[in-house]
Amino acid sequence: MRTRRSVAALAAAIAFATTGTAHAFAERPPAGQVLDVSREIALPPGVARPCLAVRTAEASILLDRSALERAAAATPGRWTNEREREALIRGNRSKALLALAGGPADATGCVPVEAARLAGAAHLVVELLEAGDASVVAHGAAKPDRGVTVRYLGMRSGPAVGRGEIRFLRGDPRRTFFIVEWWAS
Repeated sequence: MRTRRSVAALAAAIAFATTGTAHAFAERPPAGQVLDVSREIALPPGVARPCLAVRTAEASILLDRSALERAAAATPGRWTNEREREALIRGNRSKALLALAGGPADATGCVPVEAARLAGAAHLVVELLEAGDASVVAHGAAKPDRGVTVRYLGMRSGPAVGRGEIRFLRGDPRRTFFIVEWWAS
């Protein structure tokens, strides 16, 4: 019985790790290059409750807590292929994000998490935004944004020195509300 549950949990983790993520990575430009590329992302009008609200200075990024809990519960203990490795990373990032959630729901109806405390879990938030699996609501707004812009910036000052970041922009005019370091060399 335990083996069946373990296999089912691993399958669920792999499914969660590859749902939307492969598509998001397919549209992400290659890292390590000088570039400035943007694209629009359509977002859902909301997320299922219970949820987490990753709070930035200008907006909250709403995430489905149940999906994060499923990924965390199904984290494989070890990996033997790339899909399992991605499931392990995503499950560990889900656990880290859930560990930051505490307290009562905020005005969005979700449990708040400060974006400044995300550390490596910020990359999971990026993946969910890129895949259109999160909502964004400005502080004080009644409805979530219909979409955001993702901007990939790569800068180099030498053959082996550079960095890249992923920026998310919202509003009219577009303003940055969430930035994550993408690569560094």
